[in-house]
Amino acid sequence: MSIVTTFIAAKFLEKPTPVDIAFEITHRCNLHCVYCDRHTSKEKELETEEIMRIISEFQGLGTRSISLDGGEPLIRKDFPIIADFIGNLGIEFNINSNGILIPDRLDCMTGVNKIKISIDGGKADAHDAMRGKGSFVKVVKGVEAAKSKGIKVELTCTLNHGNVNRLPEILDLAAQLDCQVIFQPARNSLFNSTTRGESKWLPDYSELYRGLNLLLETRKKNKFIRNTKASLKHFLKFPNDVSIPCSAGWLNCTIDPSGNLYHCGAIDRASYRLNILEYGSAQAYKLLPRFRCMQCWCARTVEDNYLWGLKFQEFL
Repeated sequence: MSIVTTFIAAKFLEKPTPVDIAFEITHRCNLHCVYCDRHTSKEKELETEEIMRIISEFQGLGTRSISLDGGEPLIRKDFPIIADFIGNLGIEFNINSNGILIPDRLDCMTGVNKIKISIDGGKADAHDAMRGKGSFVKVVKGVEAAKSKGIKVELTCTLNHGNVNRLPEILDLAAQLDCQVIFQPARNSLFNSTTRGESKWLPDYSELYRGLNLLLETRKKNKFIRNTKASLKHFLKFPNDVSIPCSAGWLNCTIDPSGNLYHCGAIDRASYRLNILEYGSAQAYKLLPRFRCMQCWCARTVEDNYLWGLKFQEFL
């Protein structure tokens, strides 16, 4: 079935297909970033064989693209086995990473199409303040190593109090590394309601809106800004509830390290529990609740959702 036919069947005939899945193969991480709380291990991570079986089952359901996510996916000892398995499936293979371990994992990345690497500043002080001393130098080496292998690299910048007023530095770094960077606002925890000192890193709204307007004004002149107008305009409404089209569960889904399936990776994980090992991949996907949260602040998801809703005017 072509992607156009799949899109039409999902949108107009209510026949969902998991075209794109994000697989969080671990929540463990080699960094302890200030605004992230995914460095807490799940009670039980899926075994290597379970991961490969689930991926095979989802490919049978129509999956054409998979992104390995974390935590830090490269930290798993069996990452080379998993990467080799996916690389031989003939589907698009992407990785979300902090970039640190890439030089040590290059030999098993021959099938990777793109690595999305987090960056918190254009200079060491801003990046290291969020991710730990010495991490900036290491992430730059990671980007350069991936590019040397011919892997496309795309940077992701979460706008926080320490970098939102220093966007030109980040864009200069993107130009230096010859990588586009996509921006999105920092937000509160998805995983628990305990305070993590958000006041230390959340930008105030006036700072955020100034930064977003700067990106809107310069995006056509700066090829390294990956955001379209759609996501930048959308973020100007942060943090208010915004009702936009939602493709969550219709064309994509998220799997956590224990095999729990979610229609969207950005929802509160306490909302429900639907485990693939218990139900099987096909039945779990069929049973997915598909609801809008009206708090969509992931840039790539926002842009995909506007396309899903055929809201092409938002991109003009």
